[in-house]
Amino acid sequence: MGSMKIWNLFGGMLQHDFCPWANRYVYWLKRPIGWVVIALAASLLLGFYVSSQAFLGSAAIVTLGTVGCLWPWISTFGLRGKLSWSELRCRENEEVQTVLSLTNFWPWPVWGVVVEMDTELSGDIPISLSRVPGMCKSEFAWKCRPASRGAFPKGKIQLRTAFPFGIWTSYRELVVEQSLIVWPQTVGLVNVPEHSENSRLGHGQASQQMGDEGEWMGVRPYRPGDSLRQVHWQQTARRES
Repeated sequence: MGSMKIWNLFGGMLQHDFCPWANRYVYWLKRPIGWVVIALAASLLLGFYVSSQAFLGSAAIVTLGTVGCLWPWISTFGLRGKLSWSELRCRENEEVQTVLSLTNFWPWPVWGVVVEMDTELSGDIPISLSRVPGMCKSEFAWKCRPASRGAFPKGKIQLRTAFPFGIWTSYRELVVEQSLIVWPQTVGLVNVPEHSENSRLGHGQASQQMGDEGEWMGVRPYRPGDSLRQVHWQQTARRES
């Protein structure tokens, strides 16, 4: 037990953020371009102080970084896309077909394109296009199951690619002509409550008096489909709902 506690303490020390104020200065290292910059600086230092042959490595790193940053931007610059759905209305967890119309104006194909959209539509698995042919209009279709109700998309839908080296990621926003409306899921009742002989049961009625005055017994919140004659307006005004 003692060795386990020491190991947990050591692991906690390795994961603890001792200098949170410095995060904004070092977070760029989480990107691949950060390590390219560090490798370039190291090769330049080696070239100045050790051997001039290290400058060949610096030239290779500069070439790799330039291509890795410019090529994704050039690829997405020639892409134009539009997203639509086969049905504009559906319910939760119902299948709906998503259609992506993508035009590539470059004479060469574009590889490694990923569609960024709401996780309620795409799920945990990213939607990726291995290849977009050049100088043509292509259509890609897949089925999705909206996991929650609401109007989609809730944010921007974008294409992104980091091909070929993954050093830099470039984005291109897609056009969405009409939103997808997802209604709440309906569930069938297994057991239906027995019909009561008192037709006013559940609607609420005044206690010991006629009319709409006084406190009601058995009042419940309004449900769609209820008659407006059964609404207790004094309670409505008091509860503001």
